[in-house]
Amino acid sequence: MAVKQAPNDTKSTDRIEKRVVLRAPRTRVWRALTNAEEFGTWFRVKLDGAFTEGRWIRGRLAVPGHEGVTLEMLIERSPAALN
Repeated sequence: MAVKQAPNDTKSTDRIEKRVVLRAPRTRVWRALTNAEEFGTWFRVKLDGAFTEGRWIRGRLAVPGHEGVTLEMLIERSPAALN
């Protein structure tokens, strides 16, 4: 009996990727991704603080029925460094 092995060119990853088409100007999307207050408005989450490189930020979802769910994100890079 032959056993199939995974190809050597595959790699393990700890992330999930999804592509989404947003019907908004790039400037608006950029603000939503780089400013904690704008991010909170766009994604309906109440964040505690600002995005700071190398620091964690925490918040609670503001989606009806999910208000108790906590969101934590590590800000790996400063949004200013990406400009």
